[in-house]
Amino acid sequence: MGINMIQKVICYDELTALVNRDLKSNKKLPRVLVVDVRNPGEIEKHGRIMNSINLPLKALDKILNMSEEDFFSEVGIKKGELGSCLLVTHCRSGPRGFKAAQILMEHGYTRLRIYSGSLLDWVANGGHVEKDTEENTRL
Repeated sequence: MGINMIQKVICYDELTALVNRDLKSNKKLPRVLVVDVRNPGEIEKHGRIMNSINLPLKALDKILNMSEEDFFSEVGIKKGELGSCLLVTHCRSGPRGFKAAQILMEHGYTRLRIYSGSLLDWVANGGHVEKDTEENTRL
């Protein structure tokens, strides 16, 4: 991981401020899209960060190469929304979040951060986890 990737790492407090849109912590919060890159079965079993979307790492490159129509059908949001948001990648424990950020950057998405603590850190710090089905991981 080059220095650019390290500079993109955020911690629990930063992600909490973004997810909760805490204007006391940051007066200029961008629109944020939390990208959970775990497999759908992991989300069903362990839950997800509120309002996150699921773009599994195994299929991320394929998903990003989809047409606008296929992307919307698969993900539930317009492909163009990825470029207009600050993307925050995470997985269960960290490594897949970094790999996903690399893939996103290769596709031209540069407004991104990596929550390296991932779901384990989120839960350990008292972050709320929603437990629901794969279908509800869409926006």
